Formats: sequence, C-alpha cells, structure tokens
Amino acid sequence: SNSSLSSFIEQHNNSKSPIILQGEGGIDKSQFALLMYSHSELQNTPFIDIDCACLTNSSWDLLKNNQLSPFNSKNITINIRNVDTLSIENFSNLVNLIMFWRLDENNRILFNFNCNENNEVSEYCSQIIDKFSCLTLIIPPLRHQTNNIPNLCSLLINNLNIKLDKEILGFEQGALPLLTSYQWPGNHEQFHRVLNEL
Repeated sequence: SNSSLSSFIEQHNNSKSPIILQGEGGIDKSQFALLMYSHSELQNTPFIDIDCACLTNSSWDLLKNNQLSPFNSKNITINIRNVDTLSIENFSNLVNLIMFWRLDENNRILFNFNCNENNEVSEYCSQIIDKFSCLTLIIPPLRHQTNNIPNLCSLLINNLNIKLDKEILGFEQGALPLLTSYQWPGNHEQFHRVLNEL
C-alpha cells in the first residue's frame, strides 16, 4: 500500500544497507528506485541505472577496468536490475565487483528482483540478500492496489494526451469499474499498454 511504501522510505531511505525492490513481473521497480532516490539525501548526486540484460563484454570491461566506471564512484545511487538474466559466471563477477569496490559501503545500491505471487524469489536474489544484508521492500501487485487505478488512469491519460497530441478527458461510464475489477496479471506494464491501446 502507499502508506507502507511511504513508511519504508521514511524509515530506511537513508540507511547504508542495500535495498531489494521485490515485486511481480510487470511492476516497474525502477520507478520505485527513482522515488526512493528522489527522497534520499543523495538526490543531488548521480543516479546510475545498470540493466544486466544489456551488459556486453565491453560493458563488463568498462565496469571493471575503466576509471569512469560508476563502480569507481562514491556517494551515488546505483540501481541494478535484471540480475536474474546473468549467467552464473557473470553473477559471480557482479558480486565480486561489488565486494572489491566496496560499493555497498560507499554508495546506495538498489537491486530489482521479480518474485512470484507467493513472494518467492530466485536463488540470485537470496544470495544477494544474504551476502550484503539487504533490506527488502515488497511492492504489491496492481490487483492489490485497485483503489489507485482511477488516479493512475488520470495520470496516464494526461501523459498520453501530451505524447499523442490528444484531448481525451476520461472514460465512458462503466469503464472504470471494469478496469478496477480486472486482476491485471501483467501489472503496471499491462495496464500502461492497455490504456495506450485504448
């Protein structure tokens, strides 16, 4: 819920411990990472987003050996996502890099992990939690936040009006009850796609 998210941010946002942002697939955990960053004491320093699914050999080389590597920085926020896409070897490389550069001591690290509907996570996530003594924020799926759907609709319609140069005011009568009663198995990504198509 919004109150538990706000409470978590208030209690833990300036902690030095790395944070796991955990939620079902389709939840844009990077948006929650940006929200935490914007409310932290590091909000005026760089926010670096590392998508492990896009790392190539040259990217790894940059992270490991380049003087300009974000891993060579201090007092920044590093958001690491799609860790589950890494091979065992590259996962081990990532963990070793974090330990070697002492990233968890010198920076704020946020890890994004998917879980299933029972909040079960991958072995990689469990290892990260154990290795770096992470705090965990479980982001509820959209089906547990249906009271927020009217507000989300308004925000998305405004954004889409600007993006598509439209002047849509809202939905026909009966549309909102349909949107709020649907289970949204694809969470926010599915919700955004459906509203974009509508």
